[in-house]
Amino acid sequence: MGQSRNTVAAFIFWCSWLVIFGGCDEKFPSVRTNTPSADHHTQVASLVPAATDLILGMGAVDHLVAVSNYDPAEIGGRLLPRVGDYQGPAWEMIATLHPGVMIIQMSPDRLPAGFIQKAERLGIQLVNVRLNTVADILESIPVIGRAIGEPAKAEALVKQLSDRLVAVRQKSAGLPRVKTLLTLDETGETLAGAGTFLDDLLTIAGGENAAASLGAAWPKADSETLIDLKPQAVILLKPSAKAGVLEATRLAWNRLPNIPAAKEGRIFLIRRENVLLPGSHIAAIAEEMFQDLHGGGTSP
Repeated sequence: MGQSRNTVAAFIFWCSWLVIFGGCDEKFPSVRTNTPSADHHTQVASLVPAATDLILGMGAVDHLVAVSNYDPAEIGGRLLPRVGDYQGPAWEMIATLHPGVMIIQMSPDRLPAGFIQKAERLGIQLVNVRLNTVADILESIPVIGRAIGEPAKAEALVKQLSDRLVAVRQKSAGLPRVKTLLTLDETGETLAGAGTFLDDLLTIAGGENAAASLGAAWPKADSETLIDLKPQAVILLKPSAKAGVLEATRLAWNRLPNIPAAKEGRIFLIRRENVLLPGSHIAAIAEEMFQDLHGGGTSP
């Protein structure tokens, strides 16, 4: 339960960052202060939950010495100190841990005053990643891998994810596109819109994002908007959802008139713990979306 709360908190933080700082249309150049030698076991402080997940996914968790306040304290069976976030890293604690690399995600012109200078004084290489879309994720994995001295593990993760995503895309090719809403809550108040990694995964899985017309990455919707969108399917994305959530969601949508998804019984739930993180589980999410839309769905 605690890890589920942390996952949701990490997602809310990430979405808030997008709203506050924007920067979705520009690449984040990596900010580097030093380059660790190839034979050095680089220690890493990750202030980005999704980057933490990618490091875990590439089998390099032993490099982590600290994580953000939005990560679970236990990563890969290890208890790691939390050292703040993009607004307020705990520099004194970080200094005692001696990381060679710190991973961040923020627009370069929004870096807090003195951030780069503090990292330089501690001999820390800053690696600034962008993880909004699937392409961003696949491009960032090798960047992280090179920074921590694990390029082979990073390339292996990219290949594994790419192969699985291609397989899903091939299976969905030629099938009717299913107009789908991706919602973060039972009633469809908060949706995943265009320009997000979840939108990319839905497209790969053979769906068409019904919220794309709302013109926002994470749009809000009222009941009238949901009725107008007329989704053929609804997928609730709720990490570690409790028993009964799917039934409650179906009941809520059945109360709305003229919703094809409700009439056809195409209300689904993806409850995997990392469903809201743009990390190493993206292929598994796409596979589950495909199963829901084209394979009859699964029961949580």
